[in-house]
Amino acid sequence: MKNRKLLHLLWLTIFFFISFALSFMALEKFYGEESKSTLLHFQQPTEGSSFSLHLTSTNFILESKEKPLSSDLTASKAKPITIESQFFEVYQQQGRQKVLFGELLVDIGFLEPTLDSYYFLRYKPLQTLEEPLSLSLTIDSSFDEVSLRYLTYDGDLTVETSAWSTAVLLNDQEVLPRQSLFLDGHDFSAYLSLVYVYEPLGLGVRKERYDLLPPATYLDQGESKVITFHLPHQAGLEVEHWSLLGQKDLFLWDDEAQNALRSTANLDRLRAWTREGVQAITPPTYEPYDCRGFWVVPAHHVGNKLLLEGQDRFAKNMALLSLDGALKTQLPEGIWPTAPRSTWLYDSYGIEAGFFDSRFNSDAALFLLHGYRHYGKRDFLEGALRYADFLGQYARYHHRLTERGGYLVYDYFDYRNGHSEGRTISELSKCDRNQDRLDDWPYQPTVTSVSLNQLVTAMNFLYEIYEEEPNNSFLETAEIIRLAIQDIASSWPQEKVKVDPTSMMDPYYGLFEHPLLTLHDLRYSQSLLERREGQKDEAFQFLIEAAENYLEQIGLPSYS
Repeated sequence: MKNRKLLHLLWLTIFFFISFALSFMALEKFYGEESKSTLLHFQQPTEGSSFSLHLTSTNFILESKEKPLSSDLTASKAKPITIESQFFEVYQQQGRQKVLFGELLVDIGFLEPTLDSYYFLRYKPLQTLEEPLSLSLTIDSSFDEVSLRYLTYDGDLTVETSAWSTAVLLNDQEVLPRQSLFLDGHDFSAYLSLVYVYEPLGLGVRKERYDLLPPATYLDQGESKVITFHLPHQAGLEVEHWSLLGQKDLFLWDDEAQNALRSTANLDRLRAWTREGVQAITPPTYEPYDCRGFWVVPAHHVGNKLLLEGQDRFAKNMALLSLDGALKTQLPEGIWPTAPRSTWLYDSYGIEAGFFDSRFNSDAALFLLHGYRHYGKRDFLEGALRYADFLGQYARYHHRLTERGGYLVYDYFDYRNGHSEGRTISELSKCDRNQDRLDDWPYQPTVTSVSLNQLVTAMNFLYEIYEEEPNNSFLETAEIIRLAIQDIASSWPQEKVKVDPTSMMDPYYGLFEHPLLTLHDLRYSQSLLERREGQKDEAFQFLIEAAENYLEQIGLPSYS
């Protein structure tokens, strides 16, 4: 009996170990195979192609505690643009445990005016893997021919050295150029950004790591076309990719003006798009600096140019996305700080990173105003009004008085200096203030330069916003800035301008530091004033002629 019990125990032990081994082998087989997680799938609102987005990697797992992204954004009432966001945690299976390897942000959007779709991905690897994560875009299309265009560069990466490649038909399988891709099929068009790999340098500056980027691949599977991108998986980096997808003719290739506009905007290597807006190469006078360092420019100049001049769907889409970016990055006070530190502002005035630049901010607010006039979306106007409220208060406390009481408003101030007791500018602007007291204003004034182009642009914006929202405070501030310009106009040299156009060190005027830009701003002012009053302003006409004379002296065209 005792031997039978021992034999029975032995068989149970053997059975247990065999079962455990088989289970372990099954787990190893399951977790060792490449798994594919469908991240997005959305159908175009019109008949035609659909687009699926997959993230694939060995032992790759996506998890999100949020509600899944909608596959149909067309029902949203948030016209003209709808964007939904979702965060994922990215795991790798190691044995029987999941290990967190990264964090992924996904935006998907629908652009109602063009019926096009958009996605944006930002991946932050938390640990390093030798193999990159793979991102596959599947486009359902039964047509064989797909053409490719991209921007090429002859030497340095500049707008002047860039040119469009000739259109080439893709083979059934091939390695793609390491550039942003413009694809055209018989039933779809797509813009696919390259995978941007950034090394954060601090203060909103990120260094492009193009050296870490593997090329994308293309595969024609008959009923579908698959483009696979590879995301380098190195801890501490930020990896981004985005796309515009829609029916055919996203790009007007037969329109030379639109081709030139698209290449000038250059959202490829010179002005890379990110979730918050268009980026630019950091100027050498900013810190941190790198020759391939990018930062988000608050002014949204590229978006504004595409809004005002763009005719194809690509340009219209990017203008809408830029408007959305302007709203996302505007602070509750109504402003858009400049994230890096300016060395000359710091050395001259002690202004730190995150400063207010009146030119960039007035341009951003004008962009939102143009967006409101174009699309009628109240959110765009509300953003412009928030800045108008701020600008009125800023001008009141940050200026040098002229002889007749005009405001020469300072170009810059340290946004972080003197931030008081949690009271926002928007709250203060609604209070009744004693005009002679400064203690209600939450920032300490900093005496800086006063540049004519920045002063004039602030005035122009206030006149423009008053036309949409007739608030007397906007008009009064515009008029008192205009008075200051009139007061100092006659003191400027009439025969020969003796101001160095590259100098920003004049403590008050900086009159011709950007002569062509200043002339453009003055002409714009004159057109506004003539429209309002039926006649030209003599002081502004004097300044226009002085700027034209100066440009002639230094051999630059005035583009009248």
